[in-house]
Amino acid sequence: MTEGVLDGDVGPGSGPIASVRPSHSTIDDVGVQAWGDIEVETCMLHQSYVFDGTPVQIVAPTTMIWHRQGDAWKLVPFHSIPLATAP
Repeated sequence: MTEGVLDGDVGPGSGPIASVRPSHSTIDDVGVQAWGDIEVETCMLHQSYVFDGTPVQIVAPTTMIWHRQGDAWKLVPFHSIPLATAP
């Protein structure tokens, strides 16, 4: 994982996810620790999007744990919860 920017729409769907357009994501403060076939990546996710016509901006500490299986890395859990905004 490297710091960077992701842009785009959430794909077609139904329910609440269908109301999210467009998205812009950046990551920073990337950290990586590896132990054999296990790797833990942490970062801060910054995201902006429109939900039901309302602009939303979040900052979320994010953790991904990867497990190497043969020649491929598989994402085991992905955890990201937005920080509360100040009133």
